[in-house]
Amino acid sequence: MIPGLTCLEHVAYAAWLKGFSRKEATSRGREALCVVGMSDRAAIKTTQLSGGQQRRVSLAAALVHDATILLMDEPTVGLDPAERKRLRDYLNSLRATHDIVISTHQVDDLDLLADHVAVMSQGLIVSCTPTRDFLALASDAVTDAGRAELAYARVLGGIE
Repeated sequence: MIPGLTCLEHVAYAAWLKGFSRKEATSRGREALCVVGMSDRAAIKTTQLSGGQQRRVSLAAALVHDATILLMDEPTVGLDPAERKRLRDYLNSLRATHDIVISTHQVDDLDLLADHVAVMSQGLIVSCTPTRDFLALASDAVTDAGRAELAYARVLGGIE
């Protein structure tokens, strides 16, 4: 978040950086905030938002210029369960029109977010499979939450 800017200013600034006029950037900013459910917070300073709200404003800034590929780093970290669900639902609604690449260590909701899982080790992709095949590596896991972690450990040859 850029200190001192409102949500609308933050999102409009992202559009302006992509070459839109100030008027068009503001208009697109309003639309993008509406898409992520933050239009009621347009005039609030970004630093006054919760972590989940800040992530949604950041997502609006990424969407404001019609990006078709979204690269997201740890998008659900620090979010409460309700905010995580809301973000997952929103990202899933974008899957038909956007390619989404997520880098995360929070693997407990992979099956809800990803079509494919790529595991990296020391900067190299060591496995890339459909999510269902990745999770099948740990079908013997005691809990669903532990399945992705166990599959990850097995791909890397880690301790189980």
